[in-house]
Amino acid sequence: MPLNYSPTLRSRRLRAILRQLREEHALTLDQAARQVDWTGAKLSRIETGQRGAHPNDVRALADLYGITGREREALITLAREARQRGWWQPYGSVLPPGFATYVDLESEASKIATYSPELVPGLLQTEDYARAQIGAAPTQEPDDEIDKRVAVRMKRQQRLTEAGGPTVLAILNEAVLYRQVGGRDALHRQLTHVLDLATNPKISIHILPFAAGSHPGTHGEFVLLEFPTSQDAGIIYVEYLTGRAFLEEPDEIVQYHLVLDHLRARSLSREDSTTLISNIIRRS
Repeated sequence: MPLNYSPTLRSRRLRAILRQLREEHALTLDQAARQVDWTGAKLSRIETGQRGAHPNDVRALADLYGITGREREALITLAREARQRGWWQPYGSVLPPGFATYVDLESEASKIATYSPELVPGLLQTEDYARAQIGAAPTQEPDDEIDKRVAVRMKRQQRLTEAGGPTVLAILNEAVLYRQVGGRDALHRQLTHVLDLATNPKISIHILPFAAGSHPGTHGEFVLLEFPTSQDAGIIYVEYLTGRAFLEEPDEIVQYHLVLDHLRARSLSREDSTTLISNIIRRS
């Protein structure tokens, strides 16, 4: 499976289309389900992603909603594609619960924007920095599991240099530049790597300086993913101590866009950010 292919995104798109078709026909879940000899619970689970939609399920719903020809075939193809395995699945056993979904969505994102107050984001990390960060978890993981999680992180980065790869906006708190994850030498290599990435015109790295004072990003790290087509709405990904969440409501997306705009306005320019990083490297 190519790195820029997301079965999760296709499943999300299919669910949205099926729900829209039902609503356009002014049918409740129970009314639509009865007409195809299902329970309302089954249709609800399909529309909410708790259950995958088999191509035969989609055929039944297409018949109900009067969908024919190319539009019908496109829905059935979407159902087949949503059931395929993502490139990350050989590593699925070592990924934290829910993180595989993020990796899958990130795979097809056309724009990735992130604010990171504590660490260099995983998408920009060197191997030794990533290993040190993953190995610092309070629950000790076996070395082979850490190796696999590092491998996933490195593989995710391949899209950054591919044709058609995403544009990336990374806003880092200035403290990130001084935190010696993996030690002084590892940090030096990491900052050098960030500086190299900053030469890519599709990657914008901005430093939020200490002098910015209080700002709207004090609630913590987040990632905004946007996708190539208008069919697929953006999504916000956040992590917390015991898990992670995906925020998809339009008002939530708008709020995080506003936070991102404020953070960028208070951050150093792209040029001044690279100058700051270069100065820290020289002094280290």
